[in-house]
Amino acid sequence: MDVFQLTKNNLDEILKKYPEVSEKIKAEAQVRYKYNEAREKAKLDNQQEAETEVEIVREKLKVVPLFQQCDIGFLHQLALSMKLCIFEKNQIIIRRGEVANSMFFIISGEVQVESDDGSKIYAEMGQNSFFGEVALFYDIRRTANIRAKSQCTVMELYKDVLDKLLKEYSGIENQMKAIAKENYDLFQKREHEIKVASSKNNGETEESAYNVEATIFHLEKVPLFKKCTKIFFNSLALHTSIVSFQKGENIIKKGDEANEMYIIINGKVQVVSEDGSKTFDTMKNGAFFGEGNVKRGKLVLINLYRYLFFSDRLNIIDINQKF
Repeated sequence: MDVFQLTKNNLDEILKKYPEVSEKIKAEAQVRYKYNEAREKAKLDNQQEAETEVEIVREKLKVVPLFQQCDIGFLHQLALSMKLCIFEKNQIIIRRGEVANSMFFIISGEVQVESDDGSKIYAEMGQNSFFGEVALFYDIRRTANIRAKSQCTVMELYKDVLDKLLKEYSGIENQMKAIAKENYDLFQKREHEIKVASSKNNGETEESAYNVEATIFHLEKVPLFKKCTKIFFNSLALHTSIVSFQKGENIIKKGDEANEMYIIINGKVQVVSEDGSKTFDTMKNGAFFGEGNVKRGKLVLINLYRYLFFSDRLNIIDINQKF
């Protein structure tokens, strides 16, 4: 192995000629000192200490679409600027409806997206997952209740901290804002679809059941997407649609052009024979079908807000049809 080596004595000599660089290095050292001081105060165990080393956090941030194209210098400063948080088991991290001004990145542990009363779990997220990134550029409110399922080590990035950092990296700012704008437009579209779906089911299913985190949780269970990256799942979730079906409505039938996949969020569907006289299977919340079709077309997230029972003239999928 070959490396470049720079000794402290050589650096000190050079810095005498470049005082502005010397000041910059001192500022960097102060930031790193505060970062490590926060880690010491948190009384981390050996595993947590290793996972929160700034170089490790810097590399982990690359899974966030917003930061994917950023250079290593920016990511390094970003990692140093994040706040280390330890959440104990069952501690609430964010509540739905709160003003959002930061994003979270999970270093270790697991969190869960739950209903307002805590009785239902809509999704779970673990190491290297993130949430709340839209709040870094836009004024929004939290769309979910998120609680620590176990003790969690989390890095939090505040909007004002990112704004300050971007002033030093103007070339990255426009690129990041373009990505944020695209994600925000998708977010707004999805929020509208969620409100429509929620109003149709008369509030029987909370809006948190449809949010991005819950969608990712379902998508990760589809074999077709096995071993895909966090970036992929986040993008995929934002590009799904929410569609509602009335009781007795036909969803798909044998012979239809196949270009969609479906995931059941609320309700039941039946797999029946062509004449509707036989029921081969019943699928409930979390089930998916048509996943073999998405390679040729769009992906659709379905909200079935009523139980579906089909008359003789309706059918969904022939039992012998392959997806």
